[in-house]
Amino acid sequence: MVLSRSLEMRQRVLGSDHPDCAQSLNNLAALHSERKEYENAEELYERALEIRKRALAPDHPSLAYTLKHLAMLYKRRGKLEKAVPLYELALEIREKNFGPKHPSVATALVNLAVLFCQLVKILLINQCLWFMKREILRRLLNSTNEPWKLKRWNNRLCVERPLHVILLVETPLAFKALHYQTPPKPSAGNFGED
Repeated sequence: MVLSRSLEMRQRVLGSDHPDCAQSLNNLAALHSERKEYENAEELYERALEIRKRALAPDHPSLAYTLKHLAMLYKRRGKLEKAVPLYELALEIREKNFGPKHPSVATALVNLAVLFCQLVKILLINQCLWFMKREILRRLLNSTNEPWKLKRWNNRLCVERPLHVILLVETPLAFKALHYQTPPKPSAGNFGED
């Protein structure tokens, strides 16, 4: 692979801590990311970032470039909390170098705004799930006088499960179980015993 050979040559000639090696690592990481080899890409971006932190000024534009790409990878992998400080630092570096009205700063602001929207969306979804589970349990409580059934379904609904499992599997099973004298036998949809 040409990018790997380029990195090897730069490391041999310039030394492994040279900023040009960081650029080769960035290029190689981008290739791995494009191929959806995210673990390899993450490792390479992190190595490039370490080299640039040691070799360049803390407000160098190349540092912002690597920060942005590593943040994008973290976001793609669902590591949103790790992406936030990287996007923030990249924005700070770009503002310092280019001024607040530069297109590069605008792009960094959009990246950060999108990330914050995704974090808020996740928080809202989790809160909605909690309220839905609480409402399901409230309805179960109002429709039965048999505490053993409530305890069993309370345990099932309080376990973290995807929304579609709760809505399509757990809730119908819970309401169906209220009309039987004994709990339903475990099946593939019951997820085993409590």
